[in-house]
Amino acid sequence: MNIWKKLGGFCKDYGIWYTARKVVYRCYIKYYLGRKYCPLTISETDRRTQEQWKPDRKIKISIVVPLYNTREDFFRQMLDSVRNQTYGNWELCLADASDHEECSRMLQQLAQEFDLTKIEAVGVSQKPRPAEGSYMPCFLAGVSAATAFSKARDIPLVLTTHQQGHAAAALFAAKGEQLFREKVLLFHISGGTTDLLLCDQVRQITPLGTSTDLYAGQAVDRVGVKLGFAFPAGAEVSRLAAQCTEEIKPKSSVKGMQCSLSGLENQCNALLTAGKSPEYVCKYCLLCVADTVVKMTKAAQKEYPGLPVVCAGGVMSSDIIHSWVNKRLPGVYFVPGQYSSDNAIGVSILAAREAGLWLK
Repeated sequence: MNIWKKLGGFCKDYGIWYTARKVVYRCYIKYYLGRKYCPLTISETDRRTQEQWKPDRKIKISIVVPLYNTREDFFRQMLDSVRNQTYGNWELCLADASDHEECSRMLQQLAQEFDLTKIEAVGVSQKPRPAEGSYMPCFLAGVSAATAFSKARDIPLVLTTHQQGHAAAALFAAKGEQLFREKVLLFHISGGTTDLLLCDQVRQITPLGTSTDLYAGQAVDRVGVKLGFAFPAGAEVSRLAAQCTEEIKPKSSVKGMQCSLSGLENQCNALLTAGKSPEYVCKYCLLCVADTVVKMTKAAQKEYPGLPVVCAGGVMSSDIIHSWVNKRLPGVYFVPGQYSSDNAIGVSILAAREAGLWLK
């Protein structure tokens, strides 16, 4: 009965045609595609492509994991996930505080397969941003594990931040070590950020602009969920947008280096109500994000002329956004997706630099 009431409400608010398409999309994804767009594994072709990719410098990534009476099945799942990474130069650092013999037995077995002793420094994010008052309690677990490990091994401990980790990964992917020696305009756009930053060797990060309400990734996800896709919906929104061949003029809300994206969600809802296709709405959504990036970046370039511009974050992996931005801001660096979703690469790079192991 509740399902029929919900369908009736959708028909009343959005019309029979839109409601029917929404139901078809949901059934198509749930019962036909399964986990195609959120796969637990990647294809062999994609794996070979990623394994063959060679960065400018071979950076070792240290993965620090605290253990406390961890169940063996959970431990094995974590271990299998790490061992299946396509990037080969990594090390797994385990900080065990267990009082059960089971964990000790698992670690002894693991030590027979890997050399866990060749570690020269430990890097860890201690807070979200390099700013006074920036704090989240979830960072304490990582700091505690990293501190214990560094003291036990008598090796340097490098404290950095979550934002600096993302920035370092982005700059390294864009131009290797070159961008670590100069000031850079970095646009980081994801589900939790829409930040325009001035990075000075990643040691100092100055916020220049952001969204005053909704983040870009949130806007994209809300449009996708509205169309019946599972969260996060960025990949599906990009897929549908690529099928739209209509010329679209986006309407973005930007004032200087500040933007507002809450109106984007309302605009997309209005387009759907007016009968525009999901493909059209998805393309409109992404173009509004792209136009926002262009306007904010141009405003920053007036105050900081001549600086390189780097765009990072999951939202920026869209080909539609690439094309729109490149036509209006030639020379912008776009960071590959694998360097945008996990800042562990950046934390490792910063730890290596501060410990004197890289970029001496």
